[in-house]
Amino acid sequence: MVFACTFIGVLVGLLIAVVIVKAYNTDNKFKSDYDERQEAIRGRGYKYASYTAWALLGLVACLSIGEVDIHMDNAVLAFAILAISLLVQTIHAVMNDAYFGSNNDRRKYIVFFIVIAVINLAGFAVRCTKGDLIVDGTVTWGAINGICGLIFVILGIALGIKNVISKREEEEE
Repeated sequence: MVFACTFIGVLVGLLIAVVIVKAYNTDNKFKSDYDERQEAIRGRGYKYASYTAWALLGLVACLSIGEVDIHMDNAVLAFAILAISLLVQTIHAVMNDAYFGSNNDRRKYIVFFIVIAVINLAGFAVRCTKGDLIVDGTVTWGAINGICGLIFVILGIALGIKNVISKREEEEE
């Protein structure tokens, strides 16, 4: 039952994301338009993200070989590695003005990010109050909502920092 609910939740989330991307792009395309500079920066970000994933997977392998228990459900661990890698790519793109394409409505996307963060953090809070987040000393799949919420909070912080930096650079010119 848990798997079915999780699977349905993921599918609904992906469907909503596709609809939102189309609606939040100024030209109603599904794909964002990036210039050559942005494409190169994003490519480097993906490279850094893959290095991060490899390093984290290597660390997990070493811990496993050393019989060190990580106290996390495998799904949570895998998702955490993906989340950290995603954040490396995303923060690199944000800080180098390559996160938003020329056809993205930034304000709508930021509002969407806030909504996603709140929904996921609320789900995480429910898991915490139910007491099933940690079972027998192991972090369970309920932590995935917390990780998702944290991704969007960190993205918001990065966007805010970049906004402050950009405003300072504009004032200096």
